[in-house]
Amino acid sequence: MSFTLPVLVLSSGLELANPLLVISELSVSNNISTHARLDIINSPGDGVNVNQSYKVVDTSSGGRGCSAIVSVFMNQAAFEAGKPPVDLLKDERNTKVFSINLDDPSFDGMTPRQAAYAHILALPEFDGAVLVDGVEI
Repeated sequence: MSFTLPVLVLSSGLELANPLLVISELSVSNNISTHARLDIINSPGDGVNVNQSYKVVDTSSGGRGCSAIVSVFMNQAAFEAGKPPVDLLKDERNTKVFSINLDDPSFDGMTPRQAAYAHILALPEFDGAVLVDGVEI
């Protein structure tokens, strides 16, 4: 997948017409943590009873996620010729990393890369973006 916009203003202030944007870095994480503790029945919270006095209370946190960095190429021809990107999408001086929660039901059935593209294309700053045929990144 890749996409283009009619016009994109780079961090340098230059405007590109019909640049090609691709996810150039994708990092997927699975950071689910589970904690179980033996608790007295009288304390609040649900749990599985062990006997009349104690229960086991399980808690989980974290989830599956991914982050993506988008490279900007002058156009599709520059990408296909092996030219380097002209920019990475930036937020002030830092490279902008798009963070995606893969446990979000709207990403069910998608690969992490597909979910990242879906998330990025739904952002207001990419209004008017269209997918580019023939470039699968």
